[in-house]
Amino acid sequence: DAPKTEDLTLPGWGSWGGKSIQPKKGKVLRKPAPGEGIEKSKRRDAKLGSVIINQTLPKSAQKYYSSNVPFPFYTPEQYEDTLQAPIGKEWNTAKSYSKAIKPRVMTKAGRIINPLVIPSKKKQ
Repeated sequence: DAPKTEDLTLPGWGSWGGKSIQPKKGKVLRKPAPGEGIEKSKRRDAKLGSVIINQTLPKSAQKYYSSNVPFPFYTPEQYEDTLQAPIGKEWNTAKSYSKAIKPRVMTKAGRIINPLVIPSKKKQ
């Protein structure tokens, strides 16, 4: 999260091994731009000693975030409370547990399930 200097040299390129090797003097470094990263005083872990909290959101997980809550809920807190509730037999009654894990569609064993058909648009 904090601005960092990056070493842009490729490992193994322009370097040799052996006893008489001198350390390379001219490393290529990229200096952080002003305003890059989050200042130490504004971080959530500023007063927590040796704790590091990653405040960046992963771009790959961005597609799973929703801007609104599902139907029966009015606030995100209500929805998150239901997600935190355990589903196991040990914490719920037998009736509520079986209702929670019951599949939405029931078919008999060996029955063929036809795939969904997307209606095609007629050309005019």
